[in-house]
Amino acid sequence: MTAAELTPKKVPFGPYEFDLDGGELYRGGKVVPLQPQSLQLLHCLLERPGEIVSRTELRARLWPPHTVVDFDAGLNAAIKKLRGVLHDPPTRPHFIKTVARRGYRFIGVSKAGRKHDSLDSLAVLPFATDGGDTDMKYIGEGIAERLIHALSELPGIGKVIARNSAFKYANSEPKEIGHVLGVRAVLTGQLRITDRSVCLTAELSDTADASHIWGATFDRRLTELPTLQVELADEIYAMLSARLPGKRAQPAARTSRIGNFDAYRLYLQGRYAWSKRPAVGAVDEAIGLFDQAIEHDGSFALAHAGLADCYNTLAAWESGSIAPRVGFEKARQSALRALQLDGRSAEAHTSLGYTHLHYSWEWEHAELQFKRALAINPHYAHARHWYSHLLAAVGRTGESLQESRRLIELDPFDLINNVHLSWHYYMAREFPMALSEAQRTLAMEKRFHWGYFFMGLALNAMGEQRDAIKHLRKAFQFSGHSTVMLSALGHVYGAAHLHDAARDVLRTLCELSGSRYVSSYEIALIHIALDEHDKALDFLGAAVEERSGWLPYVQNDVRLDPIRSTPRFAALTRQVGLQVVRNDTKRGPTRHG
Repeated sequence: MTAAELTPKKVPFGPYEFDLDGGELYRGGKVVPLQPQSLQLLHCLLERPGEIVSRTELRARLWPPHTVVDFDAGLNAAIKKLRGVLHDPPTRPHFIKTVARRGYRFIGVSKAGRKHDSLDSLAVLPFATDGGDTDMKYIGEGIAERLIHALSELPGIGKVIARNSAFKYANSEPKEIGHVLGVRAVLTGQLRITDRSVCLTAELSDTADASHIWGATFDRRLTELPTLQVELADEIYAMLSARLPGKRAQPAARTSRIGNFDAYRLYLQGRYAWSKRPAVGAVDEAIGLFDQAIEHDGSFALAHAGLADCYNTLAAWESGSIAPRVGFEKARQSALRALQLDGRSAEAHTSLGYTHLHYSWEWEHAELQFKRALAINPHYAHARHWYSHLLAAVGRTGESLQESRRLIELDPFDLINNVHLSWHYYMAREFPMALSEAQRTLAMEKRFHWGYFFMGLALNAMGEQRDAIKHLRKAFQFSGHSTVMLSALGHVYGAAHLHDAARDVLRTLCELSGSRYVSSYEIALIHIALDEHDKALDFLGAAVEERSGWLPYVQNDVRLDPIRSTPRFAALTRQVGLQVVRNDTKRGPTRHG
């Protein structure tokens, strides 16, 4: 057999196929109209996939000798028309990469003989958007986020990088993403939106050599966008299933089908707003958008799950902006409604588990919900995060650390997830490790208030009150004057015998409580540091009535040690459902009874 006979006559790439003999481009078996010079240009690039073809070479192939023409303008026009037909933006190309001052390289065809097997880890980047409203970023990010959840359900996928860490590399090359995030493939996409239609192009690239693995293009009416993401997930499922170890079957359940375009659009906007927390007003904005989505479609489970996440966020001790009995109850009702509509919603199971942990203190029910969420989507970072919190609260610190490390693996550059390790070590009373992890997080973002907060807690526990005050002042400043940070600062003032400063903080918190929710737990902490133990226990009793989200960690918080041996504290822990643990042990609490 001759070399010519070995040369492929048709070259597939993405949803296209180019006939090298006939010089024609096909898509779905139909000829794609394209001007002769653009066809010839494509032919030249496909003859040498992966190699740089210079502008001089292309000019010689596209125009006969002695042709009088503005070659640069003509070549630029041919490239532009070819990109337009292939839906291949120059800023994030799927097929043709511009090599500055040299020429072009075709990147959409795999190297000869290359096998993309064992594609068991990947990152999904936000889809670039073009056209439509002035700001359509939320749609590109929303579709990518839903694909992350959908692909996480595919058996055999070992790792799908979570949203925050994946999106950090939106403009990076596949090789860099593979090196930093430790994944075999990266999924990118482009959305071109008009008043009535949407064109979605997606490509899966190998991070080892940036070669093309798979691609597809979909043209649909704009109102079909919700079902388009499901269609895309189905195609990726089918493609990946054949390349996973053991060729696993597709899962029985897929991404929820969504019929109402307006509800879907508002839901994506809501998730986009929620992702900007703790920015001022971000969660309130998300609540308004989720409410509007539900007005358009009351059976939209994802919107109800989004509301649950919002109210959990506002009622949690980290925010504490609304009373737990109000916020957590709304979150519980929203999560239950979401599960009524879609029992396989990992988001809803996680939200419900969160309320069991922080509101009703039902430890077994909380664990059941987190485990159900992880059975549906083992790569859902929020489920692993809060499951780790539950495990720490009931004293299973080894398992908590295992979940914490898995969380970092899934979302290695998320600040909250990184500082969570500091929280874990503080709760396990390993204060030097808590300090080290907080320092590591601050190296990622020097103005991150939670980093300073946990440094302050660890330093205080180690008896370094002067340095603890310095860091907690920064936490208070960078948080936008959070009561959580202020309470911690007041406690350390008291521990450092700066009693006037501690009482100033107490007065400020009491004044604030007249206009907004302030946790009684936070006030109790300062009374403990002032050796006013009876007052502290009174406020802790009020915290129990409030259902404060701090209370699941009542046995882990070293700041409570001075009152831990009192009968009133023992009674309080039994109300929360935990057993008393001596304060001189690193053994965590257990469920009472």
